Amino acid sequence: MPKLFTDQQMTLILKRAAERQAASAEPTHSLESIQDIARQVGIDSALVADAAATIERSSGSVSSLLGAPSAYRASRRLAGAAPTMDLGAVLETIRDHLPFAGEVRHVRDGIEWHAGPADNKTVVALSPGAGGGINLRIDGRQQGPKALAYVAAGTVGLIATAVSVAVLHGRGVAVGVAAIAVSFAGARMLWNEVAKRRDKRLHDLGNALAGQIDGESPGR
Repeated sequence: MPKLFTDQQMTLILKRAAERQAASAEPTHSLESIQDIARQVGIDSALVADAAATIERSSGSVSSLLGAPSAYRASRRLAGAAPTMDLGAVLETIRDHLPFAGEVRHVRDGIEWHAGPADNKTVVALSPGAGGGINLRIDGRQQGPKALAYVAAGTVGLIATAVSVAVLHGRGVAVGVAAIAVSFAGARMLWNEVAKRRDKRLHDLGNALAGQIDGESPGR
């Protein structure tokens, strides 16, 4: 009689096996392949996509000198059938979640919603999947606002340095360096907050579209 394992034991076995494999090699897997594997053991594809998006954000948001990354990207495969997708309702959902005007572009058999200039752009793309369903991709790029925050901080710091040196002479250099450090710390804190709100807004949009197109709860 074959030995049986509980769900908890199965999870532990797979975790340890994956860790051993990763120690000897570092293969890469697409989100779709991970979802296919998860589907075989009864795990919802949308939950896998949410978990992957969380990993992408957490790995990309590791503390760095310039704070959070300037770009957000998430993709998932929805079960809804493309021919039945209500384009008007989809666009209404996008507009409800994104507080800026955009335009719709038809790309092959899918659509893309674009908003903003190249250095501060948001793109929501929906296209038929190869094996059925709909591929959803959400991109948010904010290189411009991030760069502007640090340029402003540097300008303020340099002005403070110049004033300090003019008033305090030699001691003004130390004061100026401190002013630059404080300016950059403030810019980093401000940018991290902006990026956090952006990531949440786009993540919530992905959940709302998933709930609308394939009938899952938006909160999942």
